[in-house]
Amino acid sequence: MINLIACTISLIPKTKGLFEVPIKAQKNFKFKNIEGKKEHLKLLLKAKKLFFYEKNSVILVHKYPIRKFAVYFIHLSILIIAVGALITSLFGFRGVLILKNNKPTNIVYLANSSMIHLPFYIESKSFSIKYYKKGSIPKEYKTTGFIVDNNKKIPFHIRVNHPFKYKGIWFYQSSYMPKKSQTFINISVNSNTIKLYLDKPQKIGNIVLYIKNLQYYNSKFVANLYVFTPKGFANGWLFEHQSVNVAGNNIHFSNAHESFVSIISASKDPGSYIILLGFILIGLSSFLILLPYKRKVYAILQK
Repeated sequence: MINLIACTISLIPKTKGLFEVPIKAQKNFKFKNIEGKKEHLKLLLKAKKLFFYEKNSVILVHKYPIRKFAVYFIHLSILIIAVGALITSLFGFRGVLILKNNKPTNIVYLANSSMIHLPFYIESKSFSIKYYKKGSIPKEYKTTGFIVDNNKKIPFHIRVNHPFKYKGIWFYQSSYMPKKSQTFINISVNSNTIKLYLDKPQKIGNIVLYIKNLQYYNSKFVANLYVFTPKGFANGWLFEHQSVNVAGNNIHFSNAHESFVSIISASKDPGSYIILLGFILIGLSSFLILLPYKRKVYAILQK
């Protein structure tokens, strides 16, 4: 940073010299009625909107003088970007909120394993997922809820690629994960129906049932089911409304209930607009550098 500033200052005398008239002119022209010719020339040059400089009997004209300052603008833009990044690092943050339905929270978990508390609470009322018709890939997932701030409830809807902003903080629908304590399938073994929860083995009769994963495929739930019997175990994917016979036990998957925890990314970037200004200035400065360089013409009018 110090080197950049020192380099910029050292270039000032050189840039200033580019606008000064040299001691020797390139060509001399002699005219009659010098004042009339001089005024006519000045009007002609000014009409072209060129850079015009006059001192004593010397006239200097050239185009795009601002081009000379492009390097200063680039240096300035780098400083602006650095200032914006510094402001963000000091006063900004990026982390995630874990939203459970009907449980307000203001805790943001940061990447360095620390956490901060927002000055307001976020409460999720519902989380929903839409899948593509043929497949298990989510098409869209969104969270609906309220911002709770000083007894005020401000509704919000957030889904993938559609964030919302509140008090300078951006919230993005980042991801989700199953809530195991409320995710289960209704399954029957020899007409005995039970609720089999995710990652929670349960014994019924002389067998133990366990589901490791529950997905949605082709408009149906499908469970990764493990069946442990006295003679061993069997494993496979069982679709909703499907039956299978394992070691003489008729197992039927009736239906399922899913519950999710919504994961929201929270980002406060107070220096973003300053950084954007710096990049815009870099773009404009680069454009100035690419402007065609026009040769300067010096004229000394003599009688």
